[in-house]
Amino acid sequence: NSSVLTAALWRATERVYKDAARRYLRVAAAKDVRLQGDDNSPDFAKPLPQDVTACTAVAPATLGDNVDAQVETWKASLRQWSELFRRERHILNSHITLSIRSATRYVVSTDGLCNMEPSVLFRVGLLAEGKAADGMDLNRFESFETRTAAGLPDTAQVAAKIAIMSADVKALENAPVLEPYSGPAILSGRAAAVFFHEALGHRVEGTRQRESDSGQTFTHKVGEHILPPFINVADDPTITKYSQPSGSIELMGAYQFDEEGIRAERVDLADKGVLHGFLMSRTPVRGFSASNGHGRAEPGQTPVGRQGNLIVTSDKSVPRERLRKMLIDEVKKRKKP
Repeated sequence: NSSVLTAALWRATERVYKDAARRYLRVAAAKDVRLQGDDNSPDFAKPLPQDVTACTAVAPATLGDNVDAQVETWKASLRQWSELFRRERHILNSHITLSIRSATRYVVSTDGLCNMEPSVLFRVGLLAEGKAADGMDLNRFESFETRTAAGLPDTAQVAAKIAIMSADVKALENAPVLEPYSGPAILSGRAAAVFFHEALGHRVEGTRQRESDSGQTFTHKVGEHILPPFINVADDPTITKYSQPSGSIELMGAYQFDEEGIRAERVDLADKGVLHGFLMSRTPVRGFSASNGHGRAEPGQTPVGRQGNLIVTSDKSVPRERLRKMLIDEVKKRKKP
């Protein structure tokens, strides 16, 4: 019914307009009370000439042919994998899910931006839950992400992951409760990735440099050492795979254009430990007036500077056993248990 559609579009337009009006009033009020020395950068950056291009036809994202047949195959695989959990008696509850997202994002703006980007994401999630003798809930979660159906794991890969998760839950059942600890530690695997994502990645997102409640850890640190001199950090959403000795890793943070229609760019954030810049949306900050294609957002939210593929590399490495000895020596030096 056209009248229903018209009413829905009108209400959506009114809601967005009123939200914009409220945000405009907040910006105007903040401008009047802004202290001397605060970041007085403009609120919005113009796109660079290379970003203003004619729209090109892009095929919408699809899951390919014979989707119905594939769905039945995936259902059978999920049932088979669930049976693998059933054999682990100490796992009290388990879940295996397959989610598939297919979308095509269009960006058209009055300042000449016009682009389209299709995307497909497959995700298999594995959850195992147990319980310690004292009643503490124990859980382990693992996942597989890929952009193609061909990249989904096979039964052998899932079984290997479930075996690790089961062993971890069993070990947690018998592990002592960890007391609070402040001192040297080795972070590896996902823990190392999350550490850099949270402690560094979020703090070099450009929009946060204008938010007083975001800590502004590195706002005035450009050109200074923020990391050891052998650490380099870049964010590169333009690459879909990363090669390492153990094989190639598919990167889920890849995209061609950000949510503001700006072409994605590699940003060298820190070289030899020295901070060079921030992940920028079209919201300028002091010293950085243009976007570098990192304006990102969930659907319906305002784009802000965010990470894509955050890549940390080191010019210095040591074998694991030597690293462990270095840790023990440092613990003894600081008189830690």
